[in-house]
Amino acid sequence: MQKAVVYLALFLAFACLVVGLLVAGDVPALTDAERDRERIENAAREAKLALEVQQKEALTPWTQAAKVMGGGVFLVALGGLVVVVLRWLDRRASEIRPGPDGQYPVVRVRLNGATIIHDPNRQLAAATVYTSPENAGRLVVVPVVTGSLEHQERTAARAQLVQLASAVHKHAPLLASGNGRGGGGGPVQGEPPELEPGEPVLNWPSRVPLNWMLNGAGASLHNLALGVTLDPQTGQPSQVRGDMAQLIHIAVGGSAGWGKSVFLQALAFQLVTCPERPDLAMVDLDGTTFAPFTTSDRMLYPLADNERDALAIFQALADELERRKGLYSATPGAYDLTSYNQRADDLLSPVVLLCDEATALLGDKSVETAARRLALRGRKFGLWCVLAGQDWKASSLDSAIKNQLSTSVQFHARSPAQSRVLLGDKGAEALAVPGRALAVLPGREVVEMQAAQVGYNEIVAALQGQGGPAGAMPVIADVAQDERICQLAADGLSKRKIQMEVFGYVGGKAHTEVNRALGDE
Repeated sequence: MQKAVVYLALFLAFACLVVGLLVAGDVPALTDAERDRERIENAAREAKLALEVQQKEALTPWTQAAKVMGGGVFLVALGGLVVVVLRWLDRRASEIRPGPDGQYPVVRVRLNGATIIHDPNRQLAAATVYTSPENAGRLVVVPVVTGSLEHQERTAARAQLVQLASAVHKHAPLLASGNGRGGGGGPVQGEPPELEPGEPVLNWPSRVPLNWMLNGAGASLHNLALGVTLDPQTGQPSQVRGDMAQLIHIAVGGSAGWGKSVFLQALAFQLVTCPERPDLAMVDLDGTTFAPFTTSDRMLYPLADNERDALAIFQALADELERRKGLYSATPGAYDLTSYNQRADDLLSPVVLLCDEATALLGDKSVETAARRLALRGRKFGLWCVLAGQDWKASSLDSAIKNQLSTSVQFHARSPAQSRVLLGDKGAEALAVPGRALAVLPGREVVEMQAAQVGYNEIVAALQGQGGPAGAMPVIADVAQDERICQLAADGLSKRKIQMEVFGYVGGKAHTEVNRALGDE
């Protein structure tokens, strides 16, 4: 038994020795594996680092180019801002502005061998003082308001040319003795610089008084004063005029504050004062543009300032066209207003419809239908339309109406697309002067002009003592409309066809009115 125990102990000792030797032999093997793993990991890290360095080196030129480009863009933007500021400062410095007393300085400029002295306070309405070689330096006062029209235009052209020449060519404004309201100003201090020989100066007037264009001769329906344009080759101004019988239907567009309403007032002033005495109808949703004309006895109806009254006037004018159609039929050889008046004893006056905010009105389909009827038929029967609005859109302007517009006048537009609606081309979005417009006139290319202006007091004075509109505001003929709807229904027309026949469209108000007239509500 003791021997067995001894043998077992020896066996266990031997087993422990074998296990220890085995374990001791595996330690170096495990250590080599770890070293191999570490070596592989280090090689991978080094390869990754080398790849990152290679990629960074490859992107370096692009990074530098981006930095250079960004810096260039910044410098260009900064330079542009500096140029804008400098040009603004230069313009401000070169403008002719009134002094503390409210008077502009008298300008003295050498032009084509002549010394011209101009008093901007007089604009085009008083006198221009200038010297010429023929007068040996003697001051000469030339009144603009007298003499032949050709002489006045020539003198006014010189006056306008001088007025802004110092600003355009940076001539310093020179003060003359006196307040500038006397007989032409005293001697001017200093010697002005010379203008460039042969260089045209597009010296647009900032304001074109209508009374200057009319020149005391009064307005004429066949020679309406629209504005002043300049010859781009010579810089000389000329008047833009038109015969209402040729202008016919006129569309006027322009954003608020750019001269549309002022132009309409100048046009309306000539219509209420011309000797041809046309009958007038006025629509103005704001009630401001044509408000000074409400006392004119040439107005057929009071001023319409809402959609219902506007529609009533449109319908009344359509009835007038029907009346004139009957008169033409009873007069052999009558095919237009002129031929009728040459053959008839009961003469007809031309009718002019002036409508401001027309773009808002034409959004009502019933108004648009009535306006389309007037535009299509008015030319033959002596009815002419002047439609004005701020936001003309191709999608909202009926093509039948647009095709009848012989004349378009577009003041500043908000976008090229808006300019194209009336003019057929962009350009009006670049107009930056109130009162400046692009006009498409019959038989002429697009004309840039400074529109004529008339003062409120001039309008009131011209209409003083007149008794106002000839008749009361017409009423929409609902009864006659209902009778027509019932008659069409009796003739077998469907409701849809009745709507198209009476209103020019289907659905909405037309559907409601047809059902009401037929008792099917």
